[in-house]
Amino acid sequence: MIEAIAQGNGAVVWLRSGDSLGLGDYAPLTRGDSTTPRGAMVAVRWMTRGEDARGVTLDNGRVTLTRTRAGLGASARGSGLEPAAGQRVELVVTVDAVRPPADTVNCSVRL
Repeated sequence: MIEAIAQGNGAVVWLRSGDSLGLGDYAPLTRGDSTTPRGAMVAVRWMTRGEDARGVTLDNGRVTLTRTRAGLGASARGSGLEPAAGQRVELVVTVDAVRPPADTVNCSVRL
């Protein structure tokens, strides 16, 4: 999961990969999708001039995970329904220099 926050605005990118998290493109997943092995959920919140909070979850587009000098980078381009205004919103989100976790743990199931 990648989080980015600045002055009341924010984005969360949750990546789901089949085996291990890999660089490359991810298709947006809907909230109820529990079967697609690889994809991303992207939620964005922003403040308007009137101090109203708005938000959208992408339901189409593309999310790309890349490696940067400082760690990982992610970009999301797509659209989704903004419920407060009742209209579709197109957006581009770019997050640079996210440090990978220092302590990674391999998960496995043992019976």
